[in-house]
Amino acid sequence: MISFSAKELSIREDKKVSYEIDELISLYEDVTATGNTAGKVEFRLRNNFILVSGEFATPIKVTCDRCTKEYDIHLKFDIDEAIEINDDPFPVEDLEFTAETIHERISSTELIDIEDYIRQYIILNLPTKKLCSETCVNDKIYNLNPKDELEVVDPRWDKLLSYKDKIKGE
Repeated sequence: MISFSAKELSIREDKKVSYEIDELISLYEDVTATGNTAGKVEFRLRNNFILVSGEFATPIKVTCDRCTKEYDIHLKFDIDEAIEINDDPFPVEDLEFTAETIHERISSTELIDIEDYIRQYIILNLPTKKLCSETCVNDKIYNLNPKDELEVVDPRWDKLLSYKDKIKGE
């Protein structure tokens, strides 16, 4: 996978480098890649920051949250990161972090590995509710309650239901 340091980027005349990527990236136990991750990434050096931007697509296998069957999805995502280059040691005193101060910080000789960013963005871009289809039903849970029991209303709700009917009629 592609990795380089900020010093290598600063040597280039235009202070930027682009790469085409088409590689298999190892992910995690519950999310596996079923093919190569393909895309283009650009690294630009601006003052003491490296700006990373790119567009990627990857086929992955995930587990349905409802029926627990595995299924394939094609995930498309963009990477947009700012990495601060700072050779000063990180302060050890207590710090108060704000939204403007939270970003990655590396030394000028430290290597940047794009595979780590791709892996993070794959996880961040997974659907929050992974369903193999909109009509997916977990038969084991669905069959726990017989249908005739679902129609019976607990008698403790009678007064509330009658009040609901009363205000609906007004």
